[in-house]
Amino acid sequence: MRVLSNAQIREVENETARSGPGFAGMMADAGHACAEHIVSEYPDAYRIVFLCGSGRNGGDAYACACDGLLGSRSISLIRLSRKPYDEVSSFFRAKALKKSNCTELFFDRDETARLLAESDLIADAVFGIGFRGVLSGDELDAVRLANSSGKPVFAIDVPSGVGENATGAEKVRADSTLTMIAVKRSMTEKPASRACGNVFVAHIGETS
Repeated sequence: MRVLSNAQIREVENETARSGPGFAGMMADAGHACAEHIVSEYPDAYRIVFLCGSGRNGGDAYACACDGLLGSRSISLIRLSRKPYDEVSSFFRAKALKKSNCTELFFDRDETARLLAESDLIADAVFGIGFRGVLSGDELDAVRLANSSGKPVFAIDVPSGVGENATGAEKVRADSTLTMIAVKRSMTEKPASRACGNVFVAHIGETS
């Protein structure tokens, strides 16, 4: 099992973007890998709620939501931030919102609680490896709602709240995590390792 630091992951990503499919191609690959994971590990999950942050982790969620493998499933995309997305993430968000099975709404605690209660699967894409400090505000509310929902939770790349520079105790408690390229060092350290559930690796955009 290959374990890399954040800095090493960024090096791989940047090299792949230069010599391979670029960041758009990598995000499409990540989204497809997530869709494959859902179909394989949660075949009966018809109603899926994605908790989406404003970074590339959220972009991976939008890329997953618009993947053809999930075309028969009902998808709710809960946006946790009104900040602008990067260009690639914005592209996949726009593509997802054109799909008839996808609906987006800004985070509202009561509405989110209702959707999570009615869901078959929660996909966590609030924060990726760049997370720092402690969860707070709407992001903390969303994580608490997911953890208390009683529904299976799938984390994209890392559970939100896990990271080399994370200092808080609260984080998503995932049943499974599909991490991109390699296992992140922060995922192997307690107590964060207990939040990851079953860990799978998507070998996207590798140059070697």
